[in-house]
Amino acid sequence: MFTLVYPGPEVKPVEVKASCPKHRKYDPNVEGRGGIVGGCKVCRLMLEVFEANHRAESAVRDMRINAELLEDAIRKARAK
Repeated sequence: MFTLVYPGPEVKPVEVKASCPKHRKYDPNVEGRGGIVGGCKVCRLMLEVFEANHRAESAVRDMRINAELLEDAIRKARAK
């Protein structure tokens, strides 16, 4: 079982709770790909959702960092 919460100023927070009916204790955050038993499709899909969320959070973080750097550069250029 795992929970994803994406808080963002532009996006309404979304919480996803999921567990495999066969492998209720599988947690993609802890066990990753190696914890998937017998190629279970539900566990694999849970892992894909978890990984996609991780990539999205990383992209948003990178975008915010780059936007702040750009704003700083613009402020400095205007101050000259």
